[in-house]
This record gives sequence, C-alpha cells and structure tokens, in this order.
Amino acid sequence: MAHHVTQDDRDRVAALHAAGKGRNEIARALDVSAGTVTNIARALGLSFDRSETAAATAAKVVDLKARRAAIQARLIARAEKVLDRLEGDTYTALVKTAGGAEEVRELHFVPARDEKDLQYVVGGYLIADERLQRASGDSGEDATRSMLSGLFQDVQGAWETAKARRDAEQAQGPEGEEAGQ
Repeated sequence: MAHHVTQDDRDRVAALHAAGKGRNEIARALDVSAGTVTNIARALGLSFDRSETAAATAAKVVDLKARRAAIQARLIARAEKVLDRLEGDTYTALVKTAGGAEEVRELHFVPARDEKDLQYVVGGYLIADERLQRASGDSGEDATRSMLSGLFQDVQGAWETAKARRDAEQAQGPEGEEAGQ
C-alpha cells in the first residue's frame, strides 16, 4: 500500500536530512520506504552524500575479490588433489565383489569410469576457477590459459599413465602370467 506523503513527512525528511542522516536511516525513522524518502528529498531539492556509500561499495568489492581469490585457490588445490589421486601408484576404489557386496580395494590402475568421472570433476573445478577469475575483473587471461593448459596436460598425462597400467595388467593373467599361456 502506497504511503500518502504529508507536509509533516516532508518537514521531518528535511529536518533529518539537515541533521546529516542518510536516506535509509530517515526511512527507518519515519517507517516509510527508502523510495518514499528519495521522492520527498527530490521534490524538496535535497540530495544525499554518497561518498560513504561509494567507499563502502569499494571496500566490499575489494573484500569480494579477496574471497573469490581464496575460493579459486581452494578449487585449484582440489583439482590438484584429484590429479594426484589419478597419477598415484595405487588407486583406492570401491569395488563390487562377485556376491554383490562392496569393498575398498587398492588397485594398480584407475578404472575407466573413475578416470572419466574424476576428469569431469577436475574440469568442473577449472571452469569454476575461470568464471571466478572473470568475475574478479582481472584480465589475467594469459595466466589462466597457461594454468589451464598445464592442468590439461597433467590430466592427459594421468590418462595415458592409467591406460598404460590397465593395458599392462590386462596383458597379464590373474596370477601375473602372460595372457594366452
């Protein structure tokens, strides 16, 4: 419901404005919307000093940029952990046994489905990092491209290593014998 502006409202806005109160503070004092205060002030030829708002906004931008940078560092650390897991000598996996039960096993290869899933996760981290980089307003495109290229090469290397392990294990029989013997 719209507030009917009275002469008393205009007088109080003028008095509070003269006392140095801000728009939102006046709105709370009069129990009206900030838009109503803005309209009254405009009609009275009054304006509000926005230097405090500008300073607060600038500080918030700096704070948000620092928070985005911290999140980016965490995303990259997570991506690196996943890559380390893919490139390790052994891979811990949840495997279904012949009876259908699940158990944790140490494997000497990364199962193809796990490899694909983990590559997808790394990609997601890198995409999120790139979006945060753009949101921060930094042009750092060259650094981002270089980092993404390096991580892509790491993922590709992990894939090739896992594939070579898997091929080697498939070439051996269940007891480490050559297949076909």
